[in-house]
Amino acid sequence: MLDIIKDENLDLSVRFGAAIFLRHLGEAGVNYIPDILKIISNKKLNLQVRYYTAQAFENTGEAGAKYIPDFLQFIKNEEDERIRRHILDALKNIRQLELKEITIILNLIYENESSFKLWRYYTYLLGGGTEEIKTLLTWLGKPEINSVPKTLTREEAKKTLDIFLKIWQFSQDLPELQKDLAEKIVIVAAKKQVSWQRRDISLLQKHQNNLKNSRYANKAGVIESVIDKLKR
Repeated sequence: MLDIIKDENLDLSVRFGAAIFLRHLGEAGVNYIPDILKIISNKKLNLQVRYYTAQAFENTGEAGAKYIPDFLQFIKNEEDERIRRHILDALKNIRQLELKEITIILNLIYENESSFKLWRYYTYLLGGGTEEIKTLLTWLGKPEINSVPKTLTREEAKKTLDIFLKIWQFSQDLPELQKDLAEKIVIVAAKKQVSWQRRDISLLQKHQNNLKNSRYANKAGVIESVIDKLKR
């Protein structure tokens, strides 16, 4: 079946039919996942062939859980929106993504102005719509201006920085996300309405150190100023 899909000498309708057949295998198709990933990663193949082949993942269900890292790596390297969506729809049927995994979806938002709302939707959906995901989407990934909080209580600011701290390490190879994250860390930390306390210094210092050791070291001084005021 896989050989039929790859055979460029065959009529496209035959190759499409073979790809559609894989989709109907359901969980039994999980054994073909590594081979299918290789096929849809081959950008020399007809785009429609790759598109139909990608649909085969959607019904593999929980049996495909061990391939989630492979799916996510593929999404990072793929550019076609339709193929990406089929992979994401497959992930939806497997399990809720963890924060370190959802950052890869969140990073897609910065790639294309025309489809950022689609990737925000998938970030929310695949992240399970948790409070952490809601907080991330409130601040990151091109939120609507009116949705970004103008004021924050100490507890709200602390909760937000706690979540930012969790995903910082996962943004190391996602430059657009990390750039936005660095900017929002500084905004939250420097909010004038937030009554930071001395016991918050540890959290603030962790963010300060992360910024110092990144390409955004120039932003660390803002947090340092907040810390200095608390030490007085």
